[in-house]
Amino acid sequence: LRAEVSGRAEDILVFEGQPVEAGQPVLQMAINDRAARLDQARASLEQRSIQVEAARQLAKESFGTRVRKAEAEAQFQQARADVVRFEIDLANTLVKAPFDGILDTRTVDVGTVLNIGDKLGTIVDLDPLKVTGQISERNVGDVSIGMPGSMVMSDGSQVTGEVSYVASVSDPNTRTFKIELLVPNANSDILAGLAAQLRLPAGKRTA
Repeated sequence: LRAEVSGRAEDILVFEGQPVEAGQPVLQMAINDRAARLDQARASLEQRSIQVEAARQLAKESFGTRVRKAEAEAQFQQARADVVRFEIDLANTLVKAPFDGILDTRTVDVGTVLNIGDKLGTIVDLDPLKVTGQISERNVGDVSIGMPGSMVMSDGSQVTGEVSYVASVSDPNTRTFKIELLVPNANSDILAGLAAQLRLPAGKRTA
């Protein structure tokens, strides 16, 4: 998560380790004068709307010039763009989770002053879990996307999944190819970053 507006962190709504749903508020930043600027922009838009409508009527009746009408149209469009910009600016003071997951880290506290782009924290989605491994050039031809595979944890437990990626270029240092397996992890029972053994079928051979 990164700040899309500058300002002070006003309220922490979700704490580290808590699950979040897509669209759930995570942090509230100070609104300051953003609401007032939006109200002013809306009032200006209303004024420009009246002016442009009058300019259109005058142009129809040949009392106004095309230049005056074009100027009124441009001012109206600018006022409308200002309203949209201030609406987005105000909405971005409430930081929301982009997807379902867990708030893994939070890097700000109440009172922290943020600039646009500053990191607020990290949300992780562990379902499905991506298992990454390396396979030798001798065996890479036996692996294909969509084939079944399994992950064996250090405690002996095993989870099955499906190959989702096979590298087309080998690692220049090891001459091995990166592969990825997606395994279901609905309850987030398996944590990210653990060591495991990746098992894949090596094809069929006539005995």
